[in-house]
Amino acid sequence: MKLLFHHLPKTAGTSLIAQLRWRFWPSCEGARYDYELSEKKIRSRLFRFYHGHFTGAKVQQFTELVPNGVVIIELLTNCLLLN
Repeated sequence: MKLLFHHLPKTAGTSLIAQLRWRFWPSCEGARYDYELSEKKIRSRLFRFYHGHFTGAKVQQFTELVPNGVVIIELLTNCLLLN
């Protein structure tokens, strides 16, 4: 199984990434943005865990290339309401 963890910048992704990286080793460390996560890296048997700040299009590509993969999307961990 492969896992893609998509999170917004500054939403406590680092803490969860450490735990996921330990569980789904080896991880693809050189691909944190769309332009770095190529189809070749997604298809590679060398990697099981991907994490970064991806667009919806990249998440969709991952789900198409890895039909049995799991995608986790972290939207917000803290919300500040300004009025």
